[in-house]
Amino acid sequence: MKKESKIVSKKRLLITNERLDELAALISKYCTQIAWKATLRDGAVVTFDSLTELQQYSNFGSAKIIGIKVNGYSDDFSTRINATISMEYPTLKRFGECVFEFKSVDKHTVFKNEIQAFFDKCVEGELAYQVGKWLSALVLLGTVLFIVFTKIKVAAESFFLIITFYFMLIGFAFLVSIAISTKVWDRIYPAVVFSIGEEATRYEKSKKWRTGIFWSVIVAGALGLILNLLH
Repeated sequence: MKKESKIVSKKRLLITNERLDELAALISKYCTQIAWKATLRDGAVVTFDSLTELQQYSNFGSAKIIGIKVNGYSDDFSTRINATISMEYPTLKRFGECVFEFKSVDKHTVFKNEIQAFFDKCVEGELAYQVGKWLSALVLLGTVLFIVFTKIKVAAESFFLIITFYFMLIGFAFLVSIAISTKVWDRIYPAVVFSIGEEATRYEKSKKWRTGIFWSVIVAGALGLILNLLH
């Protein structure tokens, strides 16, 4: 008998060489054979001879890593672990995924908790992303509605038609605001950052302007609220 399960991480992840060491150590507890692969921005797939080779990869430009897969097996094939960390999942909101199969139920339970803890440790920027995205959407929505209600007059004899028009307008404006805000903040906080090679240097430099953008949105949102209350 073998038991198979899947753990999914739906939050933004930061993968560093230290985190890769931790993942390798975790899988090595149960598997004797481990293989590492990376998917690059240009669509190529690279198979690494070792974790060290992956950690020393240059990682920049069109050859930047957008996904890492690690497959582990025990000698008797009683244990199988397939972990994927990728920014190719944005529409599914699955940035990290691990499918594992154990013959031992006890080991299965222990590993399930361990891999979940690993993904939780890799979470980076999720709170800032969510706050920035929703606050930006609300600021954009508030601006649109302010213009609509103060500048546009609806000529209609029926009260029902007026209410219907405004409800449809608000709903449309809300959807557009969320779509625009999500696209912008997906660029500011990518689904997964592989802080390896040249990308590690770029990531450290980007942290300052990300923080600046985040607090700019917070201040803008607060000022917008105050002005609306005073209007």
